Amino acid sequence: MHPKELANQFAKKIVEGAFQEAHGMLAGSLQEDWPPQVLKETFEEMIEYFEGSPIHLVMDFDDEFSITKIEGGTFVYVPVESDEGSEAIAVLVNGDGQIIEVEFGRP
Repeated sequence: MHPKELANQFAKKIVEGAFQEAHGMLAGSLQEDWPPQVLKETFEEMIEYFEGSPIHLVMDFDDEFSITKIEGGTFVYVPVESDEGSEAIAVLVNGDGQIIEVEFGRP
C-alpha cells in the first residue's frame, strides 16, 4: 500500500473514533507506545478547540511537505480540519509499509 493511502486510512480511523482499528495499523513496537486509549486522548486533546464543529480530513492535500522521503521511510502529513481550525495527523511509514511513528498536531 502506498504510504499516503496508509496515512489517510489511519487518520480516517482516528477521526471516526475507531481507535482500536487505528492501533492495529501501527508497527508492533509502536503499539506499546500508542495504545488505543492514548490515541483517543491525544486526538481529543488536539481537537478540543474545535468545540464540536464537524471534522473532515483533507486526503488530497498536496504541497511540498505532504509526502516527504526521509531516512527511515516516508513522512506523510494529513490535515484535519473544521470550521474552528486546522490540525494534522502525520505518520512515518517504513519501507515495509508499516507505520513506525505518529505525530498529532501541526508542525
